[in-house]
Amino acid sequence: MGEEKTTWTCECGRVNDGNFCMTCGKPRPQAATQDAEPATATPSAPQPMAETPTEPTRPAAFVPPAANATRPSVDPATAAQSSFRAMRTALIAGVAVIALLLGYGGYAAVSDQPQPAKTEQAAVPAPEASEAPAKAPEKQEKKEEPKLAMPSFTDVPPGSAQAALIGYYDDITKRNMQSAYGRLSDAMQNQMGVYENFANGYQTTISSQASDVKVQSSSDTQATLSYTLTSKDRTDSGKTKVQTFRGQATLEKGADGTWKITDMNVKKQGERME
Repeated sequence: MGEEKTTWTCECGRVNDGNFCMTCGKPRPQAATQDAEPATATPSAPQPMAETPTEPTRPAAFVPPAANATRPSVDPATAAQSSFRAMRTALIAGVAVIALLLGYGGYAAVSDQPQPAKTEQAAVPAPEASEAPAKAPEKQEKKEEPKLAMPSFTDVPPGSAQAALIGYYDDITKRNMQSAYGRLSDAMQNQMGVYENFANGYQTTISSQASDVKVQSSSDTQATLSYTLTSKDRTDSGKTKVQTFRGQATLEKGADGTWKITDMNVKKQGERME
């Protein structure tokens, strides 16, 4: 059977079973022998004198670790990875705060999760400014003198005394002098003179028009009419002389049903140059 180990208590209070204290390193004290060894005995090897080490000052609450206590080992790669993750998390948190201040775009740049693609709206072309069409220069309209109303034979009964009077002045305007001279009674022709003298009297006449013809009195064979006469004549200076007259005419109806002018009186109302 093996030798039973004995334990001993060091001055520091540690219980040991070896030759040295596991806490302070002091050697195990030797036991005193009762019988002295003979002088001839081989002296034992001198034991080194153990110096009493100075015990370090410890905090009151310090508990010395057990001799066989083991510390957990830490993998350097794992420690570096954990440190990197902590730094990365802190960085993302800081950037996220800045992104919240700046808007949605900053957070999308640092977020681990994929951000939804932004739908770009098609640029709507701005409506082109419609250019107002250039106004054509306004033409200055020449002030025209009011045109004389042409006599309308549809306004008077055909074959009537009014139609005969209007026709007389219309023939003069159209230079149908023979027809105009024929609308006069024999008495009026004698008063006007021969045809040549009658025609020569209208050499400078441009137009001669009767308007506003009204019946003053009438019977089956005789009618008295009032009217307005407007005549235009050329002058030696090249201008046109416009004259207005208020007239009255008497017409008689012959056996063949034709109305002829038997009397005519006109009174000048006005004159102007064009």
